[in-house]
Amino acid sequence: MKTSEKIIIIMGVLTVLGLAALITVFLVKVSPAENARVSLSALKAPSSDQALITFLSGRVYVYRGEEWKSAGIGDFLEADDYVRVFADAYCEIQFGDGSVVAVQENTLIKMSQVFHGDQGLDIELDLKLGTVLCSVQKLVGNSKFTVTSPTMAFGVRGTKFFVQKKQGTTLVAVEEGKVAVLSPNTGAERLLVGNKQEVEINDTDGSLGKLKDLSALSESQLELINKLKLLPLKEKYIIELVKMAVVADPLDAEIFLDGERVGYGVYAGLFPVGTELGFTIKHTGYLEKSFKVTAEKGGDSEYRVKLELAKPMAGLDGEKISVDLRALAEELKGNIELLQNKLQITEAEKERFRSKMQELNDDLKKLAQKDSQLEIQVKQLRDEKNKLEQDLKVINEEMKALQTELDQKNELLRSIHEQSGNP
Repeated sequence: MKTSEKIIIIMGVLTVLGLAALITVFLVKVSPAENARVSLSALKAPSSDQALITFLSGRVYVYRGEEWKSAGIGDFLEADDYVRVFADAYCEIQFGDGSVVAVQENTLIKMSQVFHGDQGLDIELDLKLGTVLCSVQKLVGNSKFTVTSPTMAFGVRGTKFFVQKKQGTTLVAVEEGKVAVLSPNTGAERLLVGNKQEVEINDTDGSLGKLKDLSALSESQLELINKLKLLPLKEKYIIELVKMAVVADPLDAEIFLDGERVGYGVYAGLFPVGTELGFTIKHTGYLEKSFKVTAEKGGDSEYRVKLELAKPMAGLDGEKISVDLRALAEELKGNIELLQNKLQITEAEKERFRSKMQELNDDLKKLAQKDSQLEIQVKQLRDEKNKLEQDLKVINEEMKALQTELDQKNELLRSIHEQSGNP
């Protein structure tokens, strides 16, 4: 066989192997055919006394009828329902066409009142623990949107804000509009929090902290409100929305949508017909998978993606150790983000501590000023007392001199009487 023929054969073999490798990568990285696709029920419009879950990721549960159930995309929420969002999870709830709240991780809320419609809005959320971000339409007439905590209520008339309930304190921060801090018993307004302001409330006694400009941590939280999506939920428009969900195995795998991490294990949302979605599922020690889907009318779907274990990193058969640098980089990035968040929280705690220390110093200065004033008054009283004592001494001496003079005159009078023979 000629050398040129050998080269052609070798090139052909390499080409075939290269194509096979590309096809394998394509199947692992792109094709949704490997993922189990489950059809979901079509989305229905909520009634005037129902809210709608429009996006969720991670572990989100709803309590109704004395039991907890896993929340699903497009589920309705009603008055007296509880919503619990666990760590690394997230949930968006929409009320009608104009108001939406984002329930952050480690949060428990109660839907105390739910009504929306042509007659107006009447929403009351009871925040037990955690954080809710709120984007509320401009309210008219008798419409109300209220978030309550154990010792306070927060009423709005159209604004962007968040309420955060931690152990012992509640923080309200306003990005846009105004939030009234109300007494939960009487409804009386105690404070008005305006644009770019925040205030902290002591849950033990209901006392209000100082009204302050937004902290850096609050600003970063409020930035998330601008990402909230309001969807058209009326009957004639809702047919243009499609349920799309991804469930990963393992359940702590990261889920990315169009390059942005949107959750762990589970992600679901409502998307307009025609929206193209590019998902990537990653987990350390597993082969990542990527696929693209398009939201099609009537194509409400859940994709169940099972990741395959990567090759062993230990060289059991003499192979070199292979390290997934991208997975390690992502894990390191996640750890850095976690540390940065903790650092921000620590900085916020330090800032609150500094603020309280400043308040204490101000009170001490006021007390010192009062003490100084009291010392001056005491000194004045002592001076007056000394003066009075001196005046009393002078009076006593004058009285003694007068008594001496009186005695002398009495003695003289007695002598005159004796000389005149008068008794």
